[in-house]
Amino acid sequence: MQGESVPSGESSRLCRDGTIGYHCFSASPVFDGDRVIAIEGFLIDRTACKRKEDSLRQASEAAARAERYYHLIFNKVSDALMVHKFGEDGLPGKFLDANDNACRQLGYSREELLQMGPLDIDAPEEFGEIAARAEKIHSAGQLIWEGTHVAKDGRRIPVEVNSHLVDLDGSQMIISSVRDITARKDAEKQYRDIFEGALEGIYRTTLEGRNLTANPAMAKMLGYDSAEEVVSTITDTAHQLWADPGDRAEFLRVFERNGVVRDYECRYLRKDGSVIWVSLNSRKVCGEDGRILYSEGFIEDITERKRMEETLRKSEEKFAKGFLSSPAAMVLSDLDADDRLVEVNEAFEQMSGYRREEVIGHTAKELALWVNSGEFDKCMTQVRAGGRLRNFEHHFRRKGGMIGTGLTSSELIELDGKSCAILATIDITEQKNAERAMQILVTAIEHAEEEIVVTDAAGSIQYCNPAFEKVTGYSRGEAFGQNPRMLKSGKQGAEFYQGLWTTITHGKVWRGHLTDRKKDGTTYEAEATISPIPDASGRITGFVAIKRDVTEQLHLEGQLRQAQKLESVGRLAGGVAHDFNNLLTVINGYSDLALRALHDSDPMRSYAEQIRKAGERATGLTKQLLAFSRKQVIQPRVLDMNMTVREAAPMLQRLIGEDIALQTHLGTSLGQVMADPDQIHQVIMNLAVNARDAMPDGGRLDIKTENVDLDEAGSLAIHPAAVPGLYILMTVTDTGHGMDESICKQIFEPFFTTKELGKGTGLGLSTVYGIVRQSGGWIDVWSEVGTGTSFRVYLPRIDELPLPGQSGIGAQTEKGSETILLVEDQEAVRSFTMAALEQFGYHVIDAPSGEAAIAAVERHPGQIHVLLTDVVLTGMNGGELSERLKALRPGLKVLFTSGYTADVVAHRGVFDNVTAYIPKPFSPDELAAKVRELLAG
Repeated sequence: MQGESVPSGESSRLCRDGTIGYHCFSASPVFDGDRVIAIEGFLIDRTACKRKEDSLRQASEAAARAERYYHLIFNKVSDALMVHKFGEDGLPGKFLDANDNACRQLGYSREELLQMGPLDIDAPEEFGEIAARAEKIHSAGQLIWEGTHVAKDGRRIPVEVNSHLVDLDGSQMIISSVRDITARKDAEKQYRDIFEGALEGIYRTTLEGRNLTANPAMAKMLGYDSAEEVVSTITDTAHQLWADPGDRAEFLRVFERNGVVRDYECRYLRKDGSVIWVSLNSRKVCGEDGRILYSEGFIEDITERKRMEETLRKSEEKFAKGFLSSPAAMVLSDLDADDRLVEVNEAFEQMSGYRREEVIGHTAKELALWVNSGEFDKCMTQVRAGGRLRNFEHHFRRKGGMIGTGLTSSELIELDGKSCAILATIDITEQKNAERAMQILVTAIEHAEEEIVVTDAAGSIQYCNPAFEKVTGYSRGEAFGQNPRMLKSGKQGAEFYQGLWTTITHGKVWRGHLTDRKKDGTTYEAEATISPIPDASGRITGFVAIKRDVTEQLHLEGQLRQAQKLESVGRLAGGVAHDFNNLLTVINGYSDLALRALHDSDPMRSYAEQIRKAGERATGLTKQLLAFSRKQVIQPRVLDMNMTVREAAPMLQRLIGEDIALQTHLGTSLGQVMADPDQIHQVIMNLAVNARDAMPDGGRLDIKTENVDLDEAGSLAIHPAAVPGLYILMTVTDTGHGMDESICKQIFEPFFTTKELGKGTGLGLSTVYGIVRQSGGWIDVWSEVGTGTSFRVYLPRIDELPLPGQSGIGAQTEKGSETILLVEDQEAVRSFTMAALEQFGYHVIDAPSGEAAIAAVERHPGQIHVLLTDVVLTGMNGGELSERLKALRPGLKVLFTSGYTADVVAHRGVFDNVTAYIPKPFSPDELAAKVRELLAG
């Protein structure tokens, strides 16, 4: 303090009573010259004042902290908080404050909310309730309600509002806590959906016995029409539901003791008075004061199970019958033996595909009956734990590997001292597949080849599948809304369509044939089925038509019927050939012998000549019948068709006359065919004669040959039975008057002719048809009236070279002196043949049968050169006889003959490449020439 003043200040001191005191002071030095000799100043006690200042400061700090705490809590509360006053009209005024959650919940900023009030966020439909709510808050000081707020973006938010009336600084304000209950509402809806859709009954009942709620499953279980009827009707469960009062008393004792009842089984009364067994699961629901408000729980109809249990209790035999005859797949497994199967029923066999003996003693896992072994373990764990299982859904595997879905229920039982489980499984695969099946059905309809059209009840098209578009040419857009009558071709009259419409509008199915017209104007044939579509009440709501285009099928069927008709007539013709040939052999043969014996001047010679001519005509007719029936004995060889046509040309020109020009167009590098030359010659001649008769005023006849390769479509166009391959095509075309379609369809039928009576037999073209078919080929015809006709002959092509021809025509028949064994069971034929051979110098031994022939050979000491035998004999046939005689006479030559058709002769082992054969009828010269040829060989 030397030379300086001491500033004023404050200081504290410890008072005598232990408290802290405060004072302010001021001091300055007192000098004596330069020396400080004292200090002077003042001291003021400020303890009371200081303590007041500290109290004010602390109060201010506390107020600031409280403000911070308020805003912290206000904004951190999970609910939205809003503060407002009531206006002079008694309605809520603008918001005075709102927390962060209120802003987030409604999408407004705090500044925007403070310019708004409850009327701005309440849903419009709640405006009418605002005044009533305000009055309740005024009177009660508090109100809780549920309502709907509308957010800034228009979202509707279900809320629970808890409003309190508070007094702040002498002013009444309303603080409202607003909770978003969207999740709760969704949960309530989910609960309602579960409640309404549950398979088990759900209920709430007061202890006095009045039903508060019930779901549809419970109503159905008890025979009531609706859940509402259950609630309104059942007011005293003790008398209206409980069949046995004792059951109810026991239930209430357990319920009051434990507060919960599980799997309580008892009998209930249905609406109609019938009794069912039910299983009850119930718990008590208490109020805030702890008093029981009601009981709620589940009810399950266990009548069927109780029936089964009763059946099991009565006798093992009845159990077995019920078990085995159950419509559900039943399995009895031994739990003490790793769940091995003890018994299964027929329904199990049908559902699984296993026979009983295949599964007994095995486990479900060994047989892989359950697709997921984990599901099986879970099922059996629940059965062991609870003694029963209800409606366990799982996937099962059938023996063939197919997967199905099953619903299994199970019950633990004791059987012969063993712990067993009965599992009953219902196959619900179809239910699970219903939706997939519907989709598959839609896909199938879209991809079906048949036309499928759906119309409404008035007949307007509502749907058509792609096949309809493909067949008719109309698109879906063009067909929609149209009537199917747009497809009418005009070939079926109004009466036909009226009958169709009458049938389907009376609820019946119509099936029939339709001739419809496509968009391009062409017609097609369809097999149709049209069915009405009824609704649940039976009223017809529309029609569905399924149509199949059978145009090509009908065409092929027509060709096939034609071929079958020709085959039938051919079989008939071939059947009579044998008798004709035997008779003609005798008639023609003796005619020849008679003519040899009669001089030219003999009056009897003309008679014999007429008999011979008639026999020749009959022989020709028989050959035509056999050719038509494709049963003529033929000798096919490799032929050059070009050479055959060239050789036939000169004769053809003489046959058709000079006023018809013959032109041939022979293909180069033409292949060969395997056929009988005489038959192919006959085909050409018959076609030429047919062409000549079609051109009475002259014209042109063209014969063309070429190689063709037929694919499947080309072969079907010729004939339904034709096969694809390589062919030689010979086309014979005339410029005659032509034929219409009806004649073309019958042209190959035997005895069909367009010529006048007596001018034709009707066998010319049918003979051509038979020869071509017997040669493995096909023939078809095209013709147009006024233009001409073309016959197309298809013969299978081969790669072999033709053999050089041999001809014996005109050669003088030589005589002989050899011995011939003649075996023929027809006496007249045998007598003629013997006479003919003897005329040519041969020594003949005759026999009527194979056995007689063997005996004759054994008696004859000399050489026998030739065996001439009929193929078909009574007893031993010609083939067997020849083998027997060759063994007796080595070197014996054999000549077969027969009047039967080729198939019968071939069946007897004839027709290999080394067999000599002469068909009936034959002349003496033909027979002698054949014998001489055989001996010379």
